Amino acid sequence: MECELSSPRHPKLLRNLFGNRPAVWSSRLQGLDRHRATINTLTRMRYCDVNGRMDFDAKGVPGTQKPGLYPWFEVPGMRKRDLRIVCGHWSALHRFVGFGVHAIDTGCVWGDKLTALVLDEPELRYVSVDAEPTRHRPPGAED
Repeated sequence: MECELSSPRHPKLLRNLFGNRPAVWSSRLQGLDRHRATINTLTRMRYCDVNGRMDFDAKGVPGTQKPGLYPWFEVPGMRKRDLRIVCGHWSALHRFVGFGVHAIDTGCVWGDKLTALVLDEPELRYVSVDAEPTRHRPPGAED
């Protein structure tokens, strides 16, 4: 992705970046579809169905989604891996630990906190600072 964004082709990528298709990752994706799926997976994926299809509408805390949708890290039948995933971009989760996932989006953009996870110490440690109180979460906004 970095190569595409720094190449002379980046205007075409940026013009075609947004969209809800494809909604399922496949190693066979190519070109703009592959780039859009990558960006959506990294920045917009919150809930998926049992087939891994991303739902781009549900954003609330787990338990508020439509039946048949699961947080991306809890999809039934998902292949388990022995690794730690640190992620953000889902402020409704706040700080969450489970399923090998450490979610650290504590709502800085909404005036809450900016949180980091210290990884190079024997015990995991969170460091948070208050955001400047300039933005407030609009009613109903989750992310």
